[in-house]
Amino acid sequence: MLRRSLVLLLVVFLAAMFIMGCEETDDEESKAIPGYAAGTTASDGSLILTTDFVKVTTAVKDGNGTPLEGASVSVFQGEEVVLIYAEKAGYYPWYSIQPFTESALLGFEDENAIRYDPELNVAALTVNLVLPTAGSYVYNYSSDMVYIQQFYEDEGFQKVCADGNLEAIFTKISDNSDIGSAMRVYGSAASISGASSINLSLISSGINQVIFDQMMFSFTSLYDDDVLGYCFYTVKMNGSTYAMPIIHIGELVSEGSASDFKIVLEWGENPRDLDLHVWTPPINDVVHEIYYGNRGDADNFPYIWLDTDDVSSYGPEVVTIVQAYDGNYTIAIRDYPGGTGTLATSGAKIKIFQNRQLLHAINVPTTQYAEDGWWWYVGKIDPTNTEAPFYLVNQIQEYSPDEVPPSIMLDKNELYGEDYDNQ
Repeated sequence: MLRRSLVLLLVVFLAAMFIMGCEETDDEESKAIPGYAAGTTASDGSLILTTDFVKVTTAVKDGNGTPLEGASVSVFQGEEVVLIYAEKAGYYPWYSIQPFTESALLGFEDENAIRYDPELNVAALTVNLVLPTAGSYVYNYSSDMVYIQQFYEDEGFQKVCADGNLEAIFTKISDNSDIGSAMRVYGSAASISGASSINLSLISSGINQVIFDQMMFSFTSLYDDDVLGYCFYTVKMNGSTYAMPIIHIGELVSEGSASDFKIVLEWGENPRDLDLHVWTPPINDVVHEIYYGNRGDADNFPYIWLDTDDVSSYGPEVVTIVQAYDGNYTIAIRDYPGGTGTLATSGAKIKIFQNRQLLHAINVPTTQYAEDGWWWYVGKIDPTNTEAPFYLVNQIQEYSPDEVPPSIMLDKNELYGEDYDNQ
């Protein structure tokens, strides 16, 4: 009797173990194995890419709805969501995140939107991507992806995270992309600028560390010496690793100095070459003009510097006052001669920051008369005054401001040689 009871218990135990094993196997088999596929769009902007678990039909167009031929499209497929990334030279790259399993859709209105390809027996998705024509180095997308949280939680994507400054992030972006990349700033890294999240599309061509730092400050209020928590993502398939050209910055680990004044110039496509000029107050009876011909120095007297001379539209050009002296700093913009359009049609804007706070934003007058080579006298500011008063002039005129010594113009054709093109 005892033997029969022991045998019966053993049978029950083995049956239970078998059932549990089957459930675990079924659960493991229900998860999609990560995959990757890539290709270029046809003349109608379309492309079909397929992994073992999802078929993605993509249509890529520009901002006017014109199909983009030859756009590079990559599909990064996780266990439940897929990221579709598109890029083409001359356009801002962008991506979309879409679920391809029913469980990833729970809680959303399109809960029953999953479709399947009967021939391939895989989930079938249709994705439209719009790539705006590139102007400056960065494009600011207004909203987050609907399925961004599902992307973060998908265990099919390998997350590579680190702490570092903007130099470390720029190096990583340069390693992972040739044409451009996409960026999401959120959490404490975004809240310092008063935003919940910031989504940017970056152009790699022509950008350098200095431009990247100033661009990041303009859009996110992050400084080059802030320490940030950031992550990149990859997919592994058949022994190969495929890196997504995206970066997500979610934490401000520690704040940098942020103790200076920044004067930021941005403008439109034409004229291609506007120049930011800033004159110091008299320092030991000498006024110093900071512009493309004298860019100053952040670490040496007079502790004011211009980051770059942008000669191909949009900007930004940024003058940073590291150590301010008593008196007014005079701000003016020159339309370098020989281009198309005038200051009045340039869409130029000056933004003035103290630390991370935007103090003033001034738009160029659009109704004042202007000619090629004229000046926009913006105004004056005294950074040493606790209230940082700004004295607005906002006048388009033929010459540089009367209150400062005449500007000594350097010929950019001689300065840059064949590399300079203002047309």
